[in-house]
Amino acid sequence: MLKPIVLDSGFIGKNLPWDIYAENGVLLARAGTVISDEQLFFTLTQKNIFIRTENSETNNPLRLLIELVEDIGKILATLEPAALASSAERLLELLEDDPDACLGYVLRAPLASHSVRHCIHVALVSTVLAQAFDFERRDLINLVGAALSMNLADLDLHDAMWGRRSPVGPKERAQLYSHPLRAADRLSALGVDADWIRYVLEHHENIDGTGYPNKLTLKEISFGARILRVADVYCAKVSGRYYRPPRSPRHALLDVFGSERRHLDLMITNVLLKRFGIYPPGTLVRLANNEKACVTRRVLDGRLRWVVSFLDARDHLLEPPQEREVTHRATAVRGFVEPDRRWPAIAWASLWGY
Repeated sequence: MLKPIVLDSGFIGKNLPWDIYAENGVLLARAGTVISDEQLFFTLTQKNIFIRTENSETNNPLRLLIELVEDIGKILATLEPAALASSAERLLELLEDDPDACLGYVLRAPLASHSVRHCIHVALVSTVLAQAFDFERRDLINLVGAALSMNLADLDLHDAMWGRRSPVGPKERAQLYSHPLRAADRLSALGVDADWIRYVLEHHENIDGTGYPNKLTLKEISFGARILRVADVYCAKVSGRYYRPPRSPRHALLDVFGSERRHLDLMITNVLLKRFGIYPPGTLVRLANNEKACVTRRVLDGRLRWVVSFLDARDHLLEPPQEREVTHRATAVRGFVEPDRRWPAIAWASLWGY
């Protein structure tokens, strides 16, 4: 893990004994680098700097997230109640360890099938929203468990739909409309918590009564299910669907407060805006110098300052990735981008310093 340090002026003219990292994990200077003058010393010390502790590999949250995603895929196939609850607990712990890295990495890295990856993304976003409303630990476990298992009745259908461009037929539409009921029935047979089951059953209900399967209205829908609904809609928009490409976070939020406004709890969507903004972790941007960069940390004051560039202007890898300050004209953000098949393989974890 990263440990903050303070460099004093006694290091000027000497070799650094460790690799030095920025707060977001970007390498600033390698061990052995000579701090040749006061200007270099000032550059390194004008913001918080960190070194890696010896146990960083064993506590690497993104490596642990990859392992957990593999486990969740198997658990959703076997449906062991204790294992489901344990997975929810483990996901919460990883989110607490490094929330921005988990949120961004699950959006960018091909961790699992689309259906499983979407459920994990919804679980992470739902947790951030629920924490704003001071959910108790037990309620968080139920919410995360519900997000992971909300589509368990139709995971294969969701994956099949993702890989094609043809419209949904009547049979498939009926299957989709009934999947909350069927998932809730299977969870009920497993004996999971009643709130968990209710969140799953209601996660496609809209506050105006136009949702399914029971056309509930605002006061009839549990608060946890309303959080799941907001997270589900948002995650679907930023990651894309079989019938449309991914939307930028800015356009996803415009939809949430526009075309989706009458369906969603406004109090929860306001928290979504405050906690994620238009530059959530994992957002890819193009800079004025034509580098491709990634937002790695949430911007709580609405003013983006730092990103991490991973491709140069010719789409060649930057190794290691480079931190850029977007308040400078040369590296200002000029727009959003989506991954291109022609890009070289990107070690996404390295953008968060892992």
